[in-house]
Amino acid sequence: MKYKAGDFLYKLGDNGIKKESQRVFIYTGNTTGDGYGVLIGFDSDGKLRKSTGYANYQYGNDVRLATEEEIKSFINEIFNYQDPIREYGRP
Repeated sequence: MKYKAGDFLYKLGDNGIKKESQRVFIYTGNTTGDGYGVLIGFDSDGKLRKSTGYANYQYGNDVRLATEEEIKSFINEIFNYQDPIREYGRP
């Protein structure tokens, strides 16, 4: 299946993420050898990160489209996120 920019994708595989709501990310539409481009999503430490460019923040395992329920949970997780949203690769 081909995904398009703006799709909410769900991270599959063992990636260290504990909360189901943190497995969802917004896809940039860019795919490289490193994986699917992440516009905004949670890293394996549970921190919300945004990308600084199309090929900067990639998810390297399999994905599928997120369900409506998973998208709502992801959005609620963002609404309740208290820390600043950092760029990927920054502390």
